[in-house]
Amino acid sequence: MRINIPFLKKVPLEITQVNIAYNSAMHSFNGIKAKKSFTYKLPFSNTEMVPMRILKVEVDKPFAMKKISHNIPLDVESGQRVVLELRIEFDGKFAYSGPLGIKLSALPISSRLAKK
Repeated sequence: MRINIPFLKKVPLEITQVNIAYNSAMHSFNGIKAKKSFTYKLPFSNTEMVPMRILKVEVDKPFAMKKISHNIPLDVESGQRVVLELRIEFDGKFAYSGPLGIKLSALPISSRLAKK
């Protein structure tokens, strides 16, 4: 027997702030209004003097990454700006009020760790 619980179809979701961990730094931004599935636009500006390779983009639980607008790894030239559109889904079946954590890893292309 399947029980239908209507309030679980529209789980209350409040993202109080967005925390972006980039390599060894943390950046915090205002919260956003979101539904169970939403798109977050993550800008990345390469202010380094060398090209950078974005190696990984992840979101913390209770969220799951469903799609990224660019293929990763992604090369970003010095002075170039890209906007990654992250399609994110809330994984829980419960009300949530708290932060959205995003981890972004990038290294200079000259680094052997950044090789594809």
